[in-house]
Amino acid sequence: MRIAICDDDSTFTTKIRISMDEYFARKNLQADYYIFTSPKRLLEFDISNIQALFLDIDMPELNGIELARQLRTKNLDLIIVFVTDFIEYAPYGYRVEAFRYLLKNRLDMELHLTLDEVVDKLYSEQATIEIRVEGETEKLLLKDIVYIEGTGHRAVLIHTRGRSSPLECSGKLSCFEQELRERGFLRLQRSYLANMNYIKRISGYKAIFKDGTELKVSDQGYRDIVGKFVSWKGQQM
Repeated sequence: MRIAICDDDSTFTTKIRISMDEYFARKNLQADYYIFTSPKRLLEFDISNIQALFLDIDMPELNGIELARQLRTKNLDLIIVFVTDFIEYAPYGYRVEAFRYLLKNRLDMELHLTLDEVVDKLYSEQATIEIRVEGETEKLLLKDIVYIEGTGHRAVLIHTRGRSSPLECSGKLSCFEQELRERGFLRLQRSYLANMNYIKRISGYKAIFKDGTELKVSDQGYRDIVGKFVSWKGQQM
């Protein structure tokens, strides 16, 4: 793993790194650390290959929330864990899609549990699905799928991030639903299966995605669909 730690208190960065070393040694995993006591130095650093950031919020140079907002534009997949003395900051973290909050006074009790969740998330983000495109089998990362659209002709259109046009591949939407419904995907209606990581909210019989896309949600199953989304979202917090 490639982990960045940013806190203006160098004593604390040493403490958290020692605890992380103990965790990764026990798990037989390797980690590279990038330590910052200045948020401005972190902003200047290329974070494109950093997987997880443990970030203090209350820093004199730059507030951790604002720092996270700027970093998020450089690395959309960055796992951000706020490490703070002040739980009242928690609501602001949703704006930058914070993964977890870790209270400094509970570090000894909760850091290793948080690292378990970070590792699980990173492994899940490497998960793939096999698809057939023009007769050839390919592997597609689940995290890149925004939503899958049924066509009614034993083929689906897979809309992925970073592509202007969808991938057309063989298969039925119901088969994709069966494979993906326990992996963070939600059937919105007859024609759409969506990756809930990309949904901002569901309201007014529409699913509103983070990029502004809107898809119609089934009238008949609306309450059940909303309930599944709310339940899934709660599990991610």
